Amino acid sequence: MRKFLNILIYTLIGLSALAQEPASNLNLLSEFELPRTEEVEFFKNTSTGSPILLSTKGDIIFIRPISMETGLPIRLLSIRSNDTKKIRRHELRGDSLYCLVKSVEEGQPDGFESVIYSLRGDVLSEAHRHDVRFSESPSTKTAQTIHFTASANGKFGLIVRQEAFAKNKSASVFLEITRHPEGTVETHLVQLPFDSDDIEITGVSITNRGIVNIGAQTGVKINSPFLRKHIIYCFSPEQNELHEFDMSLDKVYLKDLVIQIHSSQTSAIALYSRDPFEQAETNGFVYMTIDTSGTKVLKKSIVEFKDDIIYELQGPDSRKTEHVEHLFATDLLELNGELIALLDQQYLDQVCTTDPRTGIITCTDQYHFDGILLQSVSNQNSNTIIGRRQIDDKTKGPYMGQQAYISNGTLTIFYNDHVRNESLEAERIMNNPSRSALRYVSTTDNEILRTGALASDDFVHFTACPGFEDKGTISLVFSDGKNYKIGIIRANEL
Repeated sequence: MRKFLNILIYTLIGLSALAQEPASNLNLLSEFELPRTEEVEFFKNTSTGSPILLSTKGDIIFIRPISMETGLPIRLLSIRSNDTKKIRRHELRGDSLYCLVKSVEEGQPDGFESVIYSLRGDVLSEAHRHDVRFSESPSTKTAQTIHFTASANGKFGLIVRQEAFAKNKSASVFLEITRHPEGTVETHLVQLPFDSDDIEITGVSITNRGIVNIGAQTGVKINSPFLRKHIIYCFSPEQNELHEFDMSLDKVYLKDLVIQIHSSQTSAIALYSRDPFEQAETNGFVYMTIDTSGTKVLKKSIVEFKDDIIYELQGPDSRKTEHVEHLFATDLLELNGELIALLDQQYLDQVCTTDPRTGIITCTDQYHFDGILLQSVSNQNSNTIIGRRQIDDKTKGPYMGQQAYISNGTLTIFYNDHVRNESLEAERIMNNPSRSALRYVSTTDNEILRTGALASDDFVHFTACPGFEDKGTISLVFSDGKNYKIGIIRANEL
């Protein structure tokens, strides 16, 4: 019955769109140009100044405060590396830009610095700098990744690195927490109950209360899917306590652990398969939420995809199976008190042709971005599929994928769709940016969807560059391949 209602809704939406051109609820501001050598990373709001467009070129960071009246850069700010100082990581939180800098001097072991820059009134200044004093000697050989992040409120910076392998020793993890603007730095060496070569850190985060979350995968040494576990460690620096939370469940095999923070609570999902040897198959996901103190689990559940969801994501021409293929967890969104998992179906394919004269085979990579699944983590029956279809050849271009925003109790997803599409079913493949329009899909309850296309002239939504939502207004970046424009959308007018 619900499937019939969805089809009826889609049909009504499609019929209503037949009589109209793409709407003009999108306000594109003035055009500006960026050097082609720069990689545009994100467009974010700041606490005290103008929103900034951040781009990079090698080890150089370019920061352009943007006037939201004209859409033009106000000035160009930059943080430049030199022969001895190399910027390796950066995170913007509010008006604080956290940077991890690597020091390279001839004849000296490599060292690291943690630097915080302040963006106030569109002026960039250095607010804090200190040497990162890892517990190991700088000359110690280690291939372990340095994880670098900051809390959403910009008050805590975090550096995490697992110590180098040592025979017959358990794993240990170095933590450094910087409190800003106080400028105080504290370090901890945390012991884990696994051999030093049997655990791998997959990601870290820190809450607005300073609780450190570490995502880890165990069973690395044996490399057996039957013994592999996905674990979340929560460390409280004030109590100097470490708590372990195992995401694993019997007879399901996890992958793609995603950890996010909502209201200082830690939420995590991990896709699972019933077949441990099939990496592309997914039957559902495991969900867990941990309280604000990082000491206890508030909820842990398993969400199995329903048959109709599996059928729709496979497509009517696919063989009947009990799983979905090529699905990835990309976001966790809080919609009116309910957490919604955003799952993205994408895969890499190849198209090959043979020259009949020489027999030489030429293959071209083809990137597919198909359906988007919105699935409630607490209600198996609350789910929605958006039938997007995008194809990009040779490389994964900056116009593929989607962006999702919550504004005034409404979840809206934006992606580039074929300009002639009239419904959510996306009958025509969008494989040419010049033929695309900005498609939006909105919902307040993950049941009923509203959709439409927004006219953007010759400019295409630059999906690779995240925008932001502020007080009911969503700001996105658009490009025609050379020039850029800021697009303003009022969520309540869609």
